[in-house]
Amino acid sequence: MPSQPSFLSDFSRDAAITPRGVTLSAPATRRLSKQCCAIHARLQKGPATNSELSQLALSYTRRLSDLREHGIAVECFQRDDTTGLNWYRLV
Repeated sequence: MPSQPSFLSDFSRDAAITPRGVTLSAPATRRLSKQCCAIHARLQKGPATNSELSQLALSYTRRLSDLREHGIAVECFQRDDTTGLNWYRLV
């Protein structure tokens, strides 16, 4: 007996649902977390160390990646291999 197609057979799980005629860019579809905002606000005041950033977010490297994915340029401009201290700033 042949199987009948499901009414969901044409449904694509990966298709983004947006209003007709509206195209959203990738960064616009996702908001920054509170931790990302806190790190961004701190970096706007000037360079910060990894020690300072880890006080704002334990996984600060992931939050820096999130900021970069949103188009915010962050660089590690100084590393001290003996102490493990890294300095970050907005570019």
